[in-house]
Amino acid sequence: MRKRVEQKVSQTAQWTCFVRALSFQDARPNFKCEDWLASRMLSGGLTLVSNRILRHFAMLFIPKGSYEQVIARTKYIDEALEKYSADTRQVLIFGAGFDTRSIRFGSRLSSASFFELDAPSTQRAKIELLMRRRIPLPPNLVFVPTNFETDSMKAKLEEFGFYENSRTIFILEGLTMYLSPDSIDAMFSTLSALAGSGSTLIADFFDASVRNRRTYPKGKGELAYASLAGEEYVFGIDQKDIEGFLRKYSFEPVDISNSQRLTTRFLMDGQGNQVGAIRGQHSTMVTARKV
Repeated sequence: MRKRVEQKVSQTAQWTCFVRALSFQDARPNFKCEDWLASRMLSGGLTLVSNRILRHFAMLFIPKGSYEQVIARTKYIDEALEKYSADTRQVLIFGAGFDTRSIRFGSRLSSASFFELDAPSTQRAKIELLMRRRIPLPPNLVFVPTNFETDSMKAKLEEFGFYENSRTIFILEGLTMYLSPDSIDAMFSTLSALAGSGSTLIADFFDASVRNRRTYPKGKGELAYASLAGEEYVFGIDQKDIEGFLRKYSFEPVDISNSQRLTTRFLMDGQGNQVGAIRGQHSTMVTARKV
């Protein structure tokens, strides 16, 4: 991951948290996520998301389709985590940022351990924020400071009490696009080696076109923001290649949902009308099981 991400708090992680906070306050059913903690995780945006006029003004600056993409991604992962949580011993969240699932799901999955991996700078900021907000941490939550480009994830996890070959849910949300191909291969090879039979992978992948700005014109606003934050998109994969990619690491696809499928699933009202659209190149969501 880029040096700036290792040295400073991830701005894209803060942005995702901000969008979730806006979403939880959204009165429209299709646009409301269940992340009730997101607003409390904001260092200075609580007043903004609590005020309807300020929320409306803030949303004018979010790239078109990105708001819907974050909401659909959040709902997809929440539902998959709920669905595949039976008999799960561990939940491993890669690049956790300001994710709140370890707290929101911690009591429901009290028999499972939650491991959050992230860059030390972002993880420290999150822990300090939780302490300032007096948000109690579940006893089954373990923070694992990690440099995804240089650290051995296997060694790190073993150091912090992760059990290899146990049934685990692996969550990679908003992460793969920031890693080099070599880091992606190392991560998925390690993940495959760690996963017990029946483990579940929940991840999102950007289209391969993110690697070339000239073929990704519709994303230029968000690409510019990510680049400015020192968190440029690096990795993408063509949708037709996802199944083969997963099977290379011994994961059998259960669901592959591109933007169109996510729109049908999360952005259709009770009358069958589409109420929003996700950016075409954005997240293909994947659920797969270890074989």
